[in-house]
Amino acid sequence: MSLGQGDPIELKVTPDPYVTVRYAGASGDFNPIHVDEEYATSVGLPGRILHGLWTMAQVARAHTDAAGGPDKLRSLGVQFRGMGRMGEEIVVTLAASISYITPFEPSCLLVYGPGKYRFRDFLIAGAPLSLLLLVVLMLLGPLLWPLQ
Repeated sequence: MSLGQGDPIELKVTPDPYVTVRYAGASGDFNPIHVDEEYATSVGLPGRILHGLWTMAQVARAHTDAAGGPDKLRSLGVQFRGMGRMGEEIVVTLAASISYITPFEPSCLLVYGPGKYRFRDFLIAGAPLSLLLLVVLMLLGPLLWPLQ
């Protein structure tokens, strides 16, 4: 599958009530906030919450599905900025972009709100990336596409 600029890919998963118990057994993470409803509410949580790594696995699954298999995923970095709850749908949305400097591009808008980013964050990270891309293209452009 080829992902073009702005083409979104979406994976939706609704975790069943036993996913945290199964994941605890598979991962060895038996933290009671994931498997014990009473304990989770006693420490101020709304109930049992999903393992962050289970959520990350859904992100990896969406990437590998889009790329054509697990052998295509070389690395994965995530930030945990919230918590997932049983019965609530998890939606992983992917889109490609080379617009690093503004959030007003479809793939950047996907993360702007949920990631709690500010416009300044795009300038801080995007300006150096955009300048680097410009320099690389200016240097490599004539070599790759020489003018006759």
